[in-house]
Amino acid sequence: MNFNEIKRDFTRYKATYILSIITLLVWLWQFFTYGISATSAINLFNSGAILGQVMLFDPSQMWRLFTALFIHIGWAHVLLNVATLFFIGRQIENVFGWLRFTLIYLLSGIFGNAMVFLLTPRVVSAGASTSIFGRSEEHTSELQSQGDI
Repeated sequence: MNFNEIKRDFTRYKATYILSIITLLVWLWQFFTYGISATSAINLFNSGAILGQVMLFDPSQMWRLFTALFIHIGWAHVLLNVATLFFIGRQIENVFGWLRFTLIYLLSGIFGNAMVFLLTPRVVSAGASTSIFGRSEEHTSELQSQGDI
């Protein structure tokens, strides 16, 4: 792929590229800030992960429903989520456009994290899986409405 092809691909799938880059940069920040202990519960929490007990006690911590989308628990976790976002996200962004795709991604993640927070308040939680599942469900619903599946 030459530079012009990458530029054209970036322009076509800007939300996928931007979300992937942000996710990788946040993980690199976590790793360079905390080193090999970046995945310890306290460092995940300090980075912006969810811990329901704290959020129940202090509602001003609800911002974690958003930040947890970009915090990951290890290299395998972040690489799997970014690879899924990149390859499947491009297909879905092609169907919905960058704005709707971004809204689906962020809102799915926030509402998915709210469910995690409510159902497992004693667990430190982080990652983009709730966004990925929500985005995939939206794509499946769209295909069903078109009669493709």
